[in-house]
Amino acid sequence: MINAVIALVDEDQGIPGAEAIAARARVGLRSVFRHFGDMDGLYVAVIERIGRSYTHLSRPYEASSWQGQVGEAMARRMEMFETVLPYRRAADMHRQR
Repeated sequence: MINAVIALVDEDQGIPGAEAIAARARVGLRSVFRHFGDMDGLYVAVIERIGRSYTHLSRPYEASSWQGQVGEAMARRMEMFETVLPYRRAADMHRQR
């Protein structure tokens, strides 16, 4: 179900509802609530999964010069922003509702 949410957001579907998540995950609607209690519980699990995928960005810099470290920092920021963009869009669409 977590993978279903991530896939739907990556497809620019916005923040998906329980019905769309259950359909994508090929489970019954009740299964979503049985496993997570409510939608907030599911969204927290999604955020935790996504957060774990960014731990590699906090490793020490490999470059010894400050110029190299700035370049590494910029590359890490770009990677983070590019992967977070679909979730940012989904949150903005959800906020406007």
